[in-house]
Parts: sequence; C-alpha cells; structure tokens
Amino acid sequence: MTVHPAEGRVRIQVRDHGPGFPPGFLPRAFDRFAQADRARSTTGAGLGLAITAAIARSSGGTYGAANHPDGGATVWITLPLR
Repeated sequence: MTVHPAEGRVRIQVRDHGPGFPPGFLPRAFDRFAQADRARSTTGAGLGLAITAAIARSSGGTYGAANHPDGGATVWITLPLR
C-alpha cells in the first residue's frame, strides 16, 4: 500500500503480487456484487471495490484498477485533500 499526496489530492494505491484480474473482469471490477471468479475465493460478496468507487465518487475523487506489468493487481483511489 502506498499513499502519495500531490496537488491538493491524495492517491491511495494497493498492489498485490497474485495472478491479477482476468482481463474481461476489469471493465466491471467496481460493479456491485462483481466477482472475478467464484472459484478463487470462498468468502466475499463482491462489494469491496463497489464501496471504494462510491467513496471516491461521493468525495469528488477518482478510482481505478489494472493489472501491473510485473504481475499482480493494482487498485487506487484519488481523493481531494480538505
């Protein structure tokens, strides 16, 4: 996890070193109840990234997710500093 303040905003980024997101999942990763593959996890309801997106939107921020070029997934949220 990294935190980068810049130009009146803060970007919080989380990266893992697992298999990353399946490419077809990325466009809907922030949808409520979206799960990449039910076989990959035995817990969760697919709400974590949807909640992240809602926090970003309600705060005037941005959010995103991608597969890292060196492997794993990266998810970020950028929020205005107040």
